[in-house]
Amino acid sequence: MTSCNHCQGGEFSLVFKAKDYLTETSFSVVRCRGCGLVMVNPRPTVDEIGRYYPDLYYGEQPFLYEKLDASSRFKQVRRYVKSGDRVLDVGCGRGLVLDKLKNIGCDVVGTELSEHSSKYAREILGIDILRKNLEECSFESGSFDCVTMFHSLEHLYDPLGALREVHRILKPNGRALVEVPRFDSIYSSIFKDKWFHLDVPRHLYHFEDKTLSGMLKKAGFEVVDIKKYAIMYDSFGALQSLLNCICHDFNLLNDLNTKRKLPGDIFQSGDMRQKFDLVLSFAAQGVLYLPMVFLAYALMLFNAGGTLRIWAQKKV
Repeated sequence: MTSCNHCQGGEFSLVFKAKDYLTETSFSVVRCRGCGLVMVNPRPTVDEIGRYYPDLYYGEQPFLYEKLDASSRFKQVRRYVKSGDRVLDVGCGRGLVLDKLKNIGCDVVGTELSEHSSKYAREILGIDILRKNLEECSFESGSFDCVTMFHSLEHLYDPLGALREVHRILKPNGRALVEVPRFDSIYSSIFKDKWFHLDVPRHLYHFEDKTLSGMLKKAGFEVVDIKKYAIMYDSFGALQSLLNCICHDFNLLNDLNTKRKLPGDIFQSGDMRQKFDLVLSFAAQGVLYLPMVFLAYALMLFNAGGTLRIWAQKKV
């Protein structure tokens, strides 16, 4: 990148280097000296990025953590939508949140580039899913009451452009909900390149309170509410990040929970280190997960967790 997506500045400073745990490729995480936006630079091209999203990246079926997280997200959206509202979820994955919104009478649509994930939403849940980038969907202006972006903005090559498109398709006074990992959190500061939610290079951008709020305002929104925590997301992320500092097999607990890796396969064909990491990961989940939940609740009291969730309203 030669210019920042937010301020168009062209000077960057290195924060640290981090490896993609799937391909072992190293990437630089840099900060724009103009506005502070953090990003991967250089980054894979649009033609190259597909190799970093293998089908198994998403897991085969919705797993427990995913279902619990979907319930939490639904509760947040439910605060501002009612039966009959038209809701778009950008990067909807398997469509679990949209399914819950459909069940209360909302007219729901999703976008999802992954065929692996969108197939579940279409064929199992019966939800209208478009396998296109948001800007390519050609939605009518002012056609949605609410647009949600749960952990999708950080994956986009042009987040400011996407937010401007969200602004265009929202009705007057419509609301957008954007949720991303929070780079200026205690979790990111402690774990750095081992932070579970860094996920380079799939997360092309890493947002902080100031940069995401500034980008929303630049896109024409008024920020109406900011929350800096998500209990389920923060607690599991903290546990996996801690294990990443100890285990040789990066993100193993997450891969086990999503069934990307199976315990039986590791015990049958893995070496001693892999077997040790497996036992340690399950033991840590049993012993340390609850303390991580308590930590997430403690940070919630200070609005200082590892997730940034912003409600923004279209200014008219």
